[in-house]
Amino acid sequence: MNHLSSLPRSILRAVRQGELWCAFLALSIGLSLASYLAPTGTRASPLTSFTDRAINPAVIEGVDVTSVGRSYGQFYLLLGVSFFGLLILLGSLNGLIRKRVPRAAVSKEQRGILLLSEFALALYAIQVISGSGALGEIRTALHLFIGLIAFVMLGKAVIASLEKGGSTKLIVASLLDDTELLLAALFIPIPMLFGIMLMAGTSFSLPGPSVWIRFLLFALILILLAVLYASLIRRLLGKPGAGLSLGLFKINNAVIVAGVPISMIPLAMPIANELQRVWTGVSPRLIASILTLALVLVSALVYRLQAKGIVSLAGWTVLAVFYFPILVVTLVTFGSHQQDLVLGGLDYLKMGEQTVPTQQLLRFGNLPFLDLLPAHGLSDLATQMLYSLVNGYQGLDMVVWVPWLSQVGIYLLVYSFLAVTTSPIVAVLATVLLPVQALIAAPYALALLPAILLLGPFGDPTSGPSYRCGFLLRCWFSGAGSRVVSPPWRYCWS
Repeated sequence: MNHLSSLPRSILRAVRQGELWCAFLALSIGLSLASYLAPTGTRASPLTSFTDRAINPAVIEGVDVTSVGRSYGQFYLLLGVSFFGLLILLGSLNGLIRKRVPRAAVSKEQRGILLLSEFALALYAIQVISGSGALGEIRTALHLFIGLIAFVMLGKAVIASLEKGGSTKLIVASLLDDTELLLAALFIPIPMLFGIMLMAGTSFSLPGPSVWIRFLLFALILILLAVLYASLIRRLLGKPGAGLSLGLFKINNAVIVAGVPISMIPLAMPIANELQRVWTGVSPRLIASILTLALVLVSALVYRLQAKGIVSLAGWTVLAVFYFPILVVTLVTFGSHQQDLVLGGLDYLKMGEQTVPTQQLLRFGNLPFLDLLPAHGLSDLATQMLYSLVNGYQGLDMVVWVPWLSQVGIYLLVYSFLAVTTSPIVAVLATVLLPVQALIAAPYALALLPAILLLGPFGDPTSGPSYRCGFLLRCWFSGAGSRVVSPPWRYCWS
């Protein structure tokens, strides 16, 4: 009986030990479990409209009109049970970690779990509104990444509880505490898989029928790399004369910088498909292999330059300026890149607006804004000119890059804007996970550039780059109206 009476106290103690990240994570996982075990709404019932729910049609069709209510009841019951159960479990885990590790030592991990949980909840809301089932797999992937973060916290607690360990304990603890290195390590397994599949001559598709199998493979590669890296660090720091003079932080920073070319390996595949038009007779797989080998060599060179101090870049700066934008560009490229022109339906007006300025410039030397006026500005010929410079003038094929590069530009501008207004990690998560394309159209995306310049590197509105940005916006998309899109900056601050 004494044990039974102490049970509510232990539950309350576990809940009190929990923090905000525990509540958000419990709610996020609880919603996923409840929605999977007890789907609600019209998807769980044949009654898909208000007229279907009328008594007569329901009776005639033999439909149980109370099924929707029961499904909602099961959903909320499972949500409540899973939420409080997970909250108790996570609160107990948090209390166990806090006994061995100070709160400041795991504050970054807890903020990361809270941030990913918030995005998982946002994706659940979008899924409820849109009815897209694909978002469920993305939320599952977020929860699995949260598991990796929790694994790091547990690793810190275990290392702190060890009384012995010597240099190995110090090295492992330092590696687990290097947030920049851990974030950069997440970008390495996928490029490695692409490189292996490229050299093996297999198709570029991740193995496994579900996100669980793919993430397990990802985690195994990540753990293998971590073990090899920790062993290598131990050998380097244990060499005679080297000792701690190399500095673990210096090595980690050099590895982060050297990983930038490695993270670009997946981009070698679509680029190779485009280069085969220029290098005729050469297999695109051979081109991709050459590009991959070149990126690996550049990575080794960058490591040497960073380790010797010839190049000095901070780890977090490299993540914000290189890793995160490369991830955005890679995902957008694999989602929107097309090698051949697919018209579907030919709109003579819109196709003429997108092709005539470039055709007039390349074939007859007619300059835009002087010899002819583009319908929308420079946005009608920028991508087309780039394609023609690389592949030569090929008629309507000049527009094949427009969907791809316009999407890349939109996402990079949105990422840059969010990075200077919030933080790079929030920016990359929002850009990758949220429906950015539904928020801003391609021609208007460049309007974010003045805000990026003023909030970022050029805070003075009268500086050269900021002032010239207004002129660029007027020329880029004149259809928006110059007085609306880019008034002169001196009038805005006068």
